[in-house]
Amino acid sequence: MIHFTEQRQEILDALNRLSPDTLPAFGMMTPQHMVEHLSQAISISNGDRTIRLMVDEDRAAKQKRIMIYSDRPFPMGMQAPAMEGKLAKLRFDSLDEAKEELIRHMNMFDTWHRINPDAGCIHPFLGLLNHQEWVKFHSKHMTHHFKQFNLVA
Repeated sequence: MIHFTEQRQEILDALNRLSPDTLPAFGMMTPQHMVEHLSQAISISNGDRTIRLMVDEDRAAKQKRIMIYSDRPFPMGMQAPAMEGKLAKLRFDSLDEAKEELIRHMNMFDTWHRINPDAGCIHPFLGLLNHQEWVKFHSKHMTHHFKQFNLVA
């Protein structure tokens, strides 16, 4: 698993290998959809925007135990509930712009959590996550999508 904060250079190197014509090993996302999707996930963990819990607290706690506190990777073909089987409308004109936004959000994550070490942010399906829980989530999430495009083994 690629570590979200400790392997930042490996993440940047992987992003540099990603091109608009890179084909996915699974799923329906294009490279730009994947990068924008990761960026949106990070944006809710870096103080940039607030999101509400979209499931009841018991379900969130159960999902959090499975996704954060187990070593199980995200399954191939797993789909974010908010996607509803469809790709989101692209927000940027190019993959390069989307990559820049992703890097900006990763840097904001580092800065925000350094300034606010005890802060937590709501994940819409897992509930309140602290810094270490977000690092674990982003590590697993990014690994999942980097495998989707054969950027990591």
